[in-house]
Amino acid sequence: KNLASIEETYAATKEKLGKEIKDLKTSQKNEIAKLKKNYDDQLNKIKQNYAAETKKLEEDAIAQGEVISKLTKERDEAVS
Repeated sequence: KNLASIEETYAATKEKLGKEIKDLKTSQKNEIAKLKKNYDDQLNKIKQNYAAETKKLEEDAIAQGEVISKLTKERDEAVS
C-alpha cells in the first residue's frame, strides 16, 4: 500500500468513528432524557399517593376522635 491509500483509509475510518461517536452521544442524551422523564413521572406519582394517604389517615384520625368523644360522652351519661 502506498501512503495515499493509507491516508484515505485513515480518513474514512476517522469519519466513520466520528459519526458513530456522535450517534452514541445523541443516543445517550435521549436515554438520559427518557430516564429523567420516567423518574419525574414516578416521583410525581409517589407524591400524589403520599398526599392521598396522608389525607386519608388524617380523616381516619378525626373520625376515630369523634367516636372516642361520642363513647366517652355516652359513658359519662350512663355513669351519672
